Amino acid sequence: MNKKHTLPYLKKRPERNERLKILIVTQGEKTEYNYFNDLKRIERLTNVSVSIKPKPKDPKKMIQAICKMNDIDSYDRIWCVFDIDEFTEKNIEKAISEAGEKKIKIVYSNQCFELWYLLHYHFFNTAILRKQYFSKLSKLLGNEYEKNAEDLYEKLSSKQPTAIKNAKRLLSKYASDSPFKNNPSTTVHILVEGLKKYSP
Repeated sequence: MNKKHTLPYLKKRPERNERLKILIVTQGEKTEYNYFNDLKRIERLTNVSVSIKPKPKDPKKMIQAICKMNDIDSYDRIWCVFDIDEFTEKNIEKAISEAGEKKIKIVYSNQCFELWYLLHYHFFNTAILRKQYFSKLSKLLGNEYEKNAEDLYEKLSSKQPTAIKNAKRLLSKYASDSPFKNNPSTTVHILVEGLKKYSP
């Protein structure tokens, strides 16, 4: 184990007058980053400090980059958000294994984050390509889907209970716990529900 840093989650719980510090590291510089920034703004989270940092690399390198951060000790919770996309099963398994060793929580989407958006409208359990997600979302949104949109959390918030229900239902269909094999699937709802606990 790297002795340079202690492990998050093993730290003492913050005192009552201290704010919990959460770090969310996103693979996307626009899609996921903008979504969680919009969540912070809309939900006005209290008693928690949430930092969102993009690290556009493959999942394994994302985990390694997080572990090398100089301020890793300052966070009480660390979440890593990535897509399965075109990455190999070996890469994904290595990322999950190293994250587990460092107590970093994984949030994944197979194939991509856009599945989470699609689940706001209806249950979906067909494996499709990324570009097909884009075209489906454009039809549902009534305008061309843009990855760099900064207001999708707000636009979809009224449908969020449906998305959470559909995401949980989708995961329940799989016997395997492998994100790589479970296509489509996503665990974005876990982080969303966790953050909303701090919403007033």
